[in-house]
Amino acid sequence: MDKKFTLEKFKDILNKKKKSKIGIILMDQYSIAGIGNIYRSEILFEAGVNPERKVDELTNAEIKLIFGHIKEILKKAIKMRGTS
Repeated sequence: MDKKFTLEKFKDILNKKKKSKIGIILMDQYSIAGIGNIYRSEILFEAGVNPERKVDELTNAEIKLIFGHIKEILKKAIKMRGTS
């Protein structure tokens, strides 16, 4: 996981796509590389966020939760060398 991927960077990505669904953004490899359908599902499930919600509907707390679960789940996946 790139140390340059910070909460602020994540918020910048989301701010550019406020009308997009969070589930779509997480799988957009140009926005955030490495998240496929399985990881997206795990991240959003753990955060308690419906993938159909638009970014501009998310609270700051939900954005922080999603970011935290991105870091946690991808680190776990890297450690396990693939799908967790």
